[in-house]
Amino acid sequence: MKSERLSGLSKKARLCFQEAARINGGKDVLCDDAIARAMAVLLAACVIGPSANRIARFLRLPRRQVRTWGRTARRSGIWRGGRVDADYFEKDGSLSLALDGAVLQGYLKRSKARGARVEKGGGG
Repeated sequence: MKSERLSGLSKKARLCFQEAARINGGKDVLCDDAIARAMAVLLAACVIGPSANRIARFLRLPRRQVRTWGRTARRSGIWRGGRVDADYFEKDGSLSLALDGAVLQGYLKRSKARGARVEKGGGG
């Protein structure tokens, strides 16, 4: 993770990016991997709530992309109303976070039943 890209972000926003990078094998989240950026968005939703506009400002990511991911998160049941239906901070939370990041990118589909992955998607 290139620290100069994180300067100016709040400590909580930096932690979202750093955790996503850690789970993603240490890649630079801001330029190398859209799934890792999607994971940072999911973590940010746990911190500040599932609002695409707030998350875009919080993480300084393009609003259009975060809104697209937000629509996908709502459609797939990851975001339900004002909460995040996720267990990212539990024992196997890293796997759930990585899978939900793939859902936001369109690589997997998630049923609205909590945590269920039902089929392979078409890619995003």
